[in-house]
Amino acid sequence: MIAVQIPLDHHVLTPVVRRILALDAADIESVQSESLPYDSLSRSTVGLLRVQGSAWDGISSHKWSAIAKVVAPPENPVQDTPAYDFYWKREPLIYESELLHDLPPGFAAPCSYGITDLPDGRLILWLEDIGAGYTSAKWIMDDYMQAARHLGQLAGEYRLHRTVPDDPWLSRHMLQTITAESARMVDRAQQPASWDHPLLRAAFPQPPAQRIATLWKDQQAIYAAIEEQPRILTHHAIERNNLILRLDEYGDPQTVALDWEQAGIGAAGEDAGSLFGAALLNFEVPASQAEELADLMLIAYLNGMGEMGWRDDPTPIRFAFNAAAALRHVFSSAGWPVSIAHDRTGLYLRETERHWGCPIGEVFAHWAEVTDFLLNRVDDSRRSFSD
Repeated sequence: MIAVQIPLDHHVLTPVVRRILALDAADIESVQSESLPYDSLSRSTVGLLRVQGSAWDGISSHKWSAIAKVVAPPENPVQDTPAYDFYWKREPLIYESELLHDLPPGFAAPCSYGITDLPDGRLILWLEDIGAGYTSAKWIMDDYMQAARHLGQLAGEYRLHRTVPDDPWLSRHMLQTITAESARMVDRAQQPASWDHPLLRAAFPQPPAQRIATLWKDQQAIYAAIEEQPRILTHHAIERNNLILRLDEYGDPQTVALDWEQAGIGAAGEDAGSLFGAALLNFEVPASQAEELADLMLIAYLNGMGEMGWRDDPTPIRFAFNAAAALRHVFSSAGWPVSIAHDRTGLYLRETERHWGCPIGEVFAHWAEVTDFLLNRVDDSRRSFSD
């Protein structure tokens, strides 16, 4: 990670600090900053820093802290348009809008303290420093259920009480866009000969080549079915690293969603499905608990919608949940093993074992179970939805 340089002079920071402290007059006493990791952020983010210090209001000294997120315009001008799926100004724009205001009590986004325009075209988005929340690095099932319930509250709010936004800078087909990026992996994974490797034969005794090819071919029909559902505001990048569980000002559980770069229009169930699929793919949940977790998250999500007054047929929401989980993650759970096994340098294999902390056979065995589960789940959901 390259440390990014941003101006931390008093001219830039004073209005930000006054908004943080809710003081009309406060003079900065000290400033310090540290770079933060940002592996899961968008391609437009070039830096993430925690900036903190103290300020004097004429009577007493106050500690303050903020997250400075730096985004930069793309080199390709074709991508510098609101219609581009990964539009670099989307997150600053959503914070400048009112879309993240007055959200259901259980669901929140960080407060914004303003935006600084830099002379080189970059923008600094000044955000609330949420901290780590109250969960450990590894979530338990109750944590996933809480997040699903709060996502359901947001969905219920939009289904019943809010107008669907039509801002041109919101994404419109993010699920399709994310899936399309798997094309190279799918090309190889749907070839039966690709699975003729000892590591793959051991983990995948029944190669999923044909099932992967079928799902890839049928994806447009799945998108069409999802897009027939009522639209809601959707985060589109919901995974554990983008969520912080904390207590609100009243001591009640709250889920805070970070990183709104992909936000746009979607269907109820998509975000929860994305969270579930990512948890499986990334070893956050054992594959043996996949069915239990999926069912519990769906129940929690529907309960969250019900808390907002929603009463309707849950079948389309289950379909969107399972479809999003599969389309966003099954091409990776099947495609990654093929790419790793056929890498003649052995680099991918060594890096995979190092990253996940277990032998490659165990990694492949987990992904094989995930692949089979997600494919079964989306098949069952499609049959239920079409009946």
